[in-house]
Amino acid sequence: MALSFFPPIIYLSSIVFASFFLVLPGICVSLLLPKKKITWPEFIGISVMTGLSLNYASVFFIHFLQKVPITQMMVLSCSLTLSFLLLVSKILLMKRSGVPITVRDIFRIRFVEHGRGESIFFTAAILLILFMNLGVHSDYSLPFHMDEWLHLALSVQVIEEQGLKFVEPYYPPTDSRPKTDYSNHRLEAGYHVLIASFSLLSGFNPVETIMFLPALIYVLVCVNLYIMVYAFMRDHRPALYSMIFFAGLKTSISLLGPWLLVPHTLGFAYIYFIYYCFEKGRRGLLGMHIIGMLNLLGAALIHPQTAAILYLGLSLYAILSIPGMFIHLAKVKDSLAGRIKATLHAYKGFIIGIILYLVFPMTGFTYFLKILWKGSLEETVTFFFTKFIYFRMMLEIPVLYTLEFPLEHYGQISAVFFIIGVLAHIFNKRCRLFISSAIVCYYIVYLFHTEGYTVFMAYERVLYYCFLFMIPLSGIGLARILTGIESLFDHEFTPLLTSGIVLLILLSMINGFYSPKENLPQIVREYEYDAIDWLSMTGGGKIVLARARVSNAIYPVSLNKIVAQTPRGSGYSHGMKAIHQYYMGRCDERRKVFTDVLTEYTVDYVIDRPEVECDFLEPVYEAEQVAVYKVNMDKAYSHNVTSDQKQ
Repeated sequence: MALSFFPPIIYLSSIVFASFFLVLPGICVSLLLPKKKITWPEFIGISVMTGLSLNYASVFFIHFLQKVPITQMMVLSCSLTLSFLLLVSKILLMKRSGVPITVRDIFRIRFVEHGRGESIFFTAAILLILFMNLGVHSDYSLPFHMDEWLHLALSVQVIEEQGLKFVEPYYPPTDSRPKTDYSNHRLEAGYHVLIASFSLLSGFNPVETIMFLPALIYVLVCVNLYIMVYAFMRDHRPALYSMIFFAGLKTSISLLGPWLLVPHTLGFAYIYFIYYCFEKGRRGLLGMHIIGMLNLLGAALIHPQTAAILYLGLSLYAILSIPGMFIHLAKVKDSLAGRIKATLHAYKGFIIGIILYLVFPMTGFTYFLKILWKGSLEETVTFFFTKFIYFRMMLEIPVLYTLEFPLEHYGQISAVFFIIGVLAHIFNKRCRLFISSAIVCYYIVYLFHTEGYTVFMAYERVLYYCFLFMIPLSGIGLARILTGIESLFDHEFTPLLTSGIVLLILLSMINGFYSPKENLPQIVREYEYDAIDWLSMTGGGKIVLARARVSNAIYPVSLNKIVAQTPRGSGYSHGMKAIHQYYMGRCDERRKVFTDVLTEYTVDYVIDRPEVECDFLEPVYEAEQVAVYKVNMDKAYSHNVTSDQKQ
């Protein structure tokens, strides 16, 4: 790949530069929080998640409302403006409180004390996870999944068009070709803006980010998982153990997973972070509710299915919490008004959180309403219920519903500790949110399996969300077992025993970590990528005929158009007939592809094997296993004229 020629120092500095400006507003938000209220891992989670959400949401809405082009300067301006406004807010708050205003005091962050041992284990776990996931693309530096190529193409389109166009990025415009409906991808526009923003700041093509962005997102998910479990359980051990079980999750073509650079994966980080914000806000740090609310709106722009799961999980959690409120009301010995006041005070953080999370972000759906509006209220409501509430099975993969499949993906050891965690804490209100969310996800999967339809979730990949909520309970279950061992065997060697158990479980989780790669296809070979990359020097906008799988990479890498690509699902990709006729035929049949079949546009280049001896194909790039040919249409047509005259 072209990326491998970058000197490592330039490569790393570009990543750091882009990451810094994307998270800078989040760092400024962290400065606004009360001192000694968060640990340094929490600071990382808050800064990164809030910075990303504020950045791409501001870029998105400024472009959407004011039609400002999305450029590098625009992204930088949004980041710096947001940071400046937040710092001014910090200064005003300090002035109001009578605190001396100095540069040191403005940027000083005082963390809650974090034990040295916990810090060492947390840092070691993060570094291990980072380097393990960087190894995923060590021998194949391109996307594994069709969805990755599609989202990268849409991100490249944002950069090239300097905005969101929601039109077909791959094909040349024609009158007869069936138009591909890309309106659904408007609902994930925030993701494309985020990838485009990172590429604009770093200077890399979005495709080149596949080597490190999935690993960075994986680490971000683990950080958010850690701070979430720690916030709920107030214990570092189940938080650390949960990271071990997350490392055991598998990635597959059908369910996706943390190795893939798609909106679905980034949604994992939002799920854990927003639940963390909710718990911190429920316990009195009300500013975290505002941070969580903003990130929930950001999650809706990135991946609406993630926001839907969060809404359903929080709604069920709120319902399950109602009996506790009535029990508290009955226990208070006071007048009715006094009991109500005491109960409202005790549940203040919870009530404010539910209102903010479930009501205010709905204002963000005014954007979606514009997309979904069908001309009248009745038609819009009908469309909404038939397309966004009731869904039929999409993937239609029966193996998803066998017992072996989830056990293989989640792991038998993880499942055992999940059961222990549920049995030990089923009535613990700290675990209620995990359990309620897992119930929601499992019920949706159950409907798919038994009825062939479901509500609120568009596809069966909701099973992966179920795994996400099971992981904290597995970590809690392991912590409960180890605590029991320590209390049962009160001996100086007990810590050594428990450490050995944790090490064995860690080794079992990471054993065969790269084995799922055997089932992930290499859609585009490295040598084919080099040929496509050479085409980028032609200036883009040309039409290239290549095999359907290779065509997935042509627009995002070289900005050229294609004849056909691999059909998605049961859909038909226009031009597949021409592709088959070209690669299955000899020169005469190939000639007719350009003169008789593809009559609405002229093909400029062909990607094929080396040494194709057709007089109308002129080699312009040759390698050992692939070549690029320029199509000479004059020779193609002249041969046809000669043949007709002979007849």
